[in-house]
Amino acid sequence: MRYINLWLLILIINPLCVSGQTTLSRQDCLGLKHSEEVPPCIKNSLRIAKEKYEYVFHEYVKSINVEAIRPYDKKTMTNLAKGAKKNWDTYLQKECLLEASVYDKDSTGFNDSYKLCFIRNYQNRISYYLGHLF
Repeated sequence: MRYINLWLLILIINPLCVSGQTTLSRQDCLGLKHSEEVPPCIKNSLRIAKEKYEYVFHEYVKSINVEAIRPYDKKTMTNLAKGAKKNWDTYLQKECLLEASVYDKDSTGFNDSYKLCFIRNYQNRISYYLGHLF
């Protein structure tokens, strides 16, 4: 059953990754012809990455609570997962601020670096959740 759910999840998420509107890497956005197109591209990529991250987390929590008999306390694990996500989100915000702080506050370099940090880390966390579905 776990493998069926995983394949369904991949089928749902995959179009988000390959649609024409998504550019989830720095290379895709840097390949644009005009530099003024890069910040909106990165902003869009961040929005998509965050949507995927939230969706995959929701699916991860749902996988904890499947009806099959499991040898663990589903409520405790769900609360722990939600708490871990909240702490990770707080950590990520500070980590990305630190990474972007090599640039002047509110500069294009600062803003793009900050957003790219989130994109990269959301993608890593998505991979984590997909690899740990119950």
